Amino acid sequence: MADPAPSTPAPRRSCHPLPETVGASPAAIGLLVVGDEILSGRRQDKHLPKVIELLSERGLRLDWAEYVGDEPRRLTAALRRATVGGDLVFCTGGIGATPDDHTRQCAAAALGRPLKLHPGAAALIKERMREVAREQGVPFDPDRADNVHRLNMGVFPEGAQLIPNPYNRIPGFSVGHLHCVPGFPVMAWPMIAWVLDTLYGNLAGAHRWEERSLIVRGAMEAALTPLMLAVERDHPGVRVFSLPSVDHPVHGRHIDLGVKGPPDKVGPAFRDLRHGLEALAADIGPETVRSAGCTTQYSATPAWAYSRNQSTTTLRQAIRHSPSRRSNRSRYSPMTSWVVPRIGAAMTEVALAVSPSCVTMRLWISGTGCGRPRWATRKAMRAAGSSNRWRRVNSARSGWPPRTSNVPPGQNSAAMPS
Repeated sequence: MADPAPSTPAPRRSCHPLPETVGASPAAIGLLVVGDEILSGRRQDKHLPKVIELLSERGLRLDWAEYVGDEPRRLTAALRRATVGGDLVFCTGGIGATPDDHTRQCAAAALGRPLKLHPGAAALIKERMREVAREQGVPFDPDRADNVHRLNMGVFPEGAQLIPNPYNRIPGFSVGHLHCVPGFPVMAWPMIAWVLDTLYGNLAGAHRWEERSLIVRGAMEAALTPLMLAVERDHPGVRVFSLPSVDHPVHGRHIDLGVKGPPDKVGPAFRDLRHGLEALAADIGPETVRSAGCTTQYSATPAWAYSRNQSTTTLRQAIRHSPSRRSNRSRYSPMTSWVVPRIGAAMTEVALAVSPSCVTMRLWISGTGCGRPRWATRKAMRAAGSSNRWRRVNSARSGWPPRTSNVPPGQNSAAMPS
């Protein structure tokens, strides 16, 4: 290891150097989460969902993820595997200076590079130590043993570039397509966003993809396998997926069946999939559309699917809430499964649509009396949160079929009954 206290530190203007070109575009995008505390359950990983969100906002997607502890041999092997194929790899955790932090050393071993104190990192670390000493009201002594030891946080594989840390300025590092950041989310997430925007801004939207699926109630995967194989055979580049569930609060036993791939190929493949299900007389439920850069949007079973002979009152109700911060959007995602059990049999369909500006929960409710749907809607609003934070919009009783703009994806307005 190089002398951790260089006699002439780099000038301040070099502390956040502009990154060099990292070469060819990465083959895939991966995430490596490091830490014994994750594997033991002492800490819950938050990086995986956040990295997926950060990538999706930029039209990208995560191809793989791996968890590994702090054992140096396993960590070195994981880093070597992750970097050998030219993937863009984010590695979180283990870049500190305590005895259980091995990511910097293991990255150097995996890449076949010596460790060296980065002069820009040393200047940033010293600047941070001066700030801490000033806050504590004590003089800054760069030669004190603990301050010299802290410089180890700037010892990176030779040739590494710095990743600026907006929280406390202790940087992460990049070597090629490998980008190592601290394990603290408050530091790691803005650093990962910086890497994506600064080093890989040209990739934004380059890998467009779309995912469309629907609920098939009471189906068995074995019975649908020939249809799934046929769709993949007839639509190269599209992948079919099947996610079974046995205890969903609304749909019960069902399969979330769909296709994913390039947007121009997903549409025809999804039409063939739906036509195949209709030929099998499958019980088809809500459709889901997801795409890079967009939050999941649900379309509940259209109201005209109800029998005209049903002696029920049908109510479509949308409840909208404007979050105070964009980062709050993710906490509404599980609302559907949380609200439905608290409403009971009156709920026919529940869907949640989240956009950067608002959250909309759509409720399709059937009841035997005029008061029942209103009661269920009020109960749903109370379960979703205090009523003063939500406002009801687009209420409609009867008057079906709805306008063409309300037709779910994959449906044609001409197919609606007159």
